[in-house]
Amino acid sequence: MSKKKIVPFRPKPVPVKDRTQEEILDNRRSRREAMLEKFNRKTK
Repeated sequence: MSKKKIVPFRPKPVPVKDRTQEEILDNRRSRREAMLEKFNRKTK
């Protein structure tokens, strides 16, 4: 039982966490790029 439980539970949370982290990083990058673009446009 323990082995069967570990196998299905292991692969699910790992990719989910990686996906969420990647999405968060992408969102942060896109936000930073947008802010930089706005700032550069205002300064220029």
